[in-house]
Amino acid sequence: MLVVLIVTRCDSEEEVVSSWKKQEALRRKEAEEKLRKAQEEEEKKQREREKEAAKQLKEERKERKKQEQEERKKQKEETKEEKKKEGNKKDDRSKEKTPKDKKADNRERKKEEKKKKDEDKQEEQRIKKEQERR
Repeated sequence: MLVVLIVTRCDSEEEVVSSWKKQEALRRKEAEEKLRKAQEEEEKKQREREKEAAKQLKEERKERKKQEQEERKKQKEETKEEKKKEGNKKDDRSKEKTPKDKKADNRERKKEEKKKKDEDKQEEQRIKKEQERR
């Protein structure tokens, strides 16, 4: 930075130095204010990005749930149709699930649900870490 001082004969050296110091302090204060405003703006943008990421994650979860429900509904319909086809061939009693089969199915379903929850948590943590890095 080039500072040019124009000194007149009536200005004393002390007045010139004082004036220069005042100008420097004012410039420094302005620079600090600009920096503070820039930091505040960046923090605001970061909060907006975090909100957007949270919204997106929520939407993805909602969409995934919806797809899973549709898949279950389709599977249910398919099994219903298969039962109708097989109904003529076999006795209905032989197709019913035993309590052991039901328990095994429930265990499997619970494992899958737990696995999906864990995946959701990991995805959420990954997004948070990614946001913290930014």
